[in-house]
Amino acid sequence: MAVVIRAADTCDIDAVAGVLATAFDDDPYVGWLLPDSERRVARATHMFKALTKYHLLHGRVDIAVDDTGTVQGATLWTPPGRWQHTIRAQMSMMPGLVRAFGPRIPRLGLADRQKQQVHPSKPHWYLQAIGTSPGVRGLGYGRSLLQTRLTPCDHDSTPAYLETSNPENLAYYERFGFTVFDEITMRFGGPRVWLMWRSPQQDSR
Repeated sequence: MAVVIRAADTCDIDAVAGVLATAFDDDPYVGWLLPDSERRVARATHMFKALTKYHLLHGRVDIAVDDTGTVQGATLWTPPGRWQHTIRAQMSMMPGLVRAFGPRIPRLGLADRQKQQVHPSKPHWYLQAIGTSPGVRGLGYGRSLLQTRLTPCDHDSTPAYLETSNPENLAYYERFGFTVFDEITMRFGGPRVWLMWRSPQQDSR
């Protein structure tokens, strides 16, 4: 099965949101924010629609498609110096976030503020989300998506940064040059979140 990586367009928003919502169904951080397991994917889809629309305007959305043209994976990246959402951007995402979180949206705001307090200040590409469909895991979709952005990072000598609440992901990201430099525990009974940094490398994997 061939893996094709391309930049997403507005026509891909629904597919990207669906793939990411399914991929994050068992994520500790998303599960803490959206504890209703039966409605989690549906609610997370609204969240990822809002985030995808934002990144199409202010960042980068890459998608991995199979040989039938079906979206099987996606990444949401924010370029250096733009990881902090402006008030205008926050307002544009609010309708989708309200649909996702309802009365729990204050917790999202507090969680986002807690992560912002430890977010690195040095310019970097920020990987806000990466996910693939369950049926293609282990087939190279995630690797191809990551390298699409990490190779230019190496070429331009730009670091990359991500957060993960899933300990099973740590070794995977380490294979791409990311290292844990700190960790936090989310307030109000939230999960542990590992902060990972990747310095530019001479040889891209």
